[in-house]
Amino acid sequence: MSDVKNLDEGEFLQLYGSLMEELRQRKLIRSSNNPVSDYAEKIVCEKLKLLLQKKSSKGYDAIDENTSKISDQSSSINQTQQVKAIRCH
Repeated sequence: MSDVKNLDEGEFLQLYGSLMEELRQRKLIRSSNNPVSDYAEKIVCEKLKLLLQKKSSKGYDAIDENTSKISDQSSSINQTQQVKAIRCH
């Protein structure tokens, strides 16, 4: 692979698009949003044994074994538990 500093703008953006597509195919991310956020959701769900929901699940991101809804957003929806910061050790 060539040094990214030597790529022109078009090549750099094409590389970014290719990387994002590969991350989606490997199921490391699930959207075109910030890949760090998507990957963090994946890791948290794995560590806490949560089932990550489809990105179309409005108001929550995951469910636990009791089907409690877990959200990382600040809005309150019904009985949704709010998660602002999670540290997994």
